[in-house]
Amino acid sequence: MAEVVELIDRAAGLPPGPELATVLAELPWEKLPNDRLVEVLQARDRQLAHENAGFYAGLVEISHAAAVADLPENTASRAEAVVRSEDQFEWAAGEIAAGLTWTRARAERELGFATTLCQRLPWVFTALEEGRIDLAKVRVLVDYLDPGTGDLTAEQARKLCDRFLPQAPGWTTAQLRDRLYRALLHLNPALRRRRYQRAVQARGLALYLDPHTGTATLTGTGLPADEAAAAAARLDRLAAACRRAGHPGTLAQISTDLYLGMLDGAFHGLTEAEIIDRLLASPAPKTSPPTPPPPRTPSPPTPRPAAPPPAPTTARSARASPAPENPT
Repeated sequence: MAEVVELIDRAAGLPPGPELATVLAELPWEKLPNDRLVEVLQARDRQLAHENAGFYAGLVEISHAAAVADLPENTASRAEAVVRSEDQFEWAAGEIAAGLTWTRARAERELGFATTLCQRLPWVFTALEEGRIDLAKVRVLVDYLDPGTGDLTAEQARKLCDRFLPQAPGWTTAQLRDRLYRALLHLNPALRRRRYQRAVQARGLALYLDPHTGTATLTGTGLPADEAAAAAARLDRLAAACRRAGHPGTLAQISTDLYLGMLDGAFHGLTEAEIIDRLLASPAPKTSPPTPPPPRTPSPPTPRPAAPPPAPTTARSARASPAPENPT
């Protein structure tokens, strides 16, 4: 046990890196004293942040690596060549997706995050690499301080990093997000309006299936806040009226039925009273999954009719046939 305690003491004081990784590998959880578990967890958190920094630096490095086809033809030279470009290659996300078995969308999203972290916010990257903050806090900082959004300049981003990075280890992500947002509004009072307008311009609908239940989710994003609030208030009011009229469902269930019926046209042309009557007449939605159509079996091929026998050549038939326009 003395050896385990000594290793824990070492892990607690080591910065993240190869030495800490070696010490942690010799500290299986089941052998740790109860009152030292959190210390080892903190050490692993620092090491994990360090490894995350290396991972995202690798994504950026891949995006600048020249294609193998563009390297010298000599096989040995290709295997050992280290060739980078100042610009990112557009195919980098595809190579990352293939290498990590990611979707293309995820690869593009993570590469964009890594590029912002490593190239536009290097101070945040250093804090992650040194294990001072974890990946969740880094994502908050990147979301709020990326100069590429146009919300603040690179100099402003650096000043905010200098101000908040020393305190970030002691805050939750919610506390960090709140302080960053207030600081940004102080720097740029028009920021809130600009972000709101940008989100409304990017509004959209999303429909996706839950693979575990087979049910669907239909949601809107970037909606004007006042219009969305009015729509929700109307659903709440109709659901409450329907509940008072004797509907057995919960308010959430009734609101969902109203939402779907108004969108799919089931309540088109009905007054609110008629909508309530319609719901009371069929209070329970279909609970069985839709039946898939039966598989189509190919029909047997239709036999082609036999060609009629050629007509005998007679003087009568020869006279009935039109003569060619351009005899040769």
